[in-house]
Amino acid sequence: MKKHYYYAKVGKMYVKDVYLFTGIIHLSRYMRKELNDEEIEFVKEYLPNAEITKVTVTIEEELVREGE
Repeated sequence: MKKHYYYAKVGKMYVKDVYLFTGIIHLSRYMRKELNDEEIEFVKEYLPNAEITKVTVTIEEELVREGE
């Protein structure tokens, strides 16, 4: 089984945190956040040059990634 998730990148920085109610977006060089649909729309609106990337992983890769 495969799982999809999205992350956003602006230049060399990744979107680390999105706070919808306060309108704050934190960027990080190394950490990135899995974005849901509402967060993707928020990032597209306020950071129009952000690249939204879709990542597909299998369940086995997901278990290894989470350290289980």
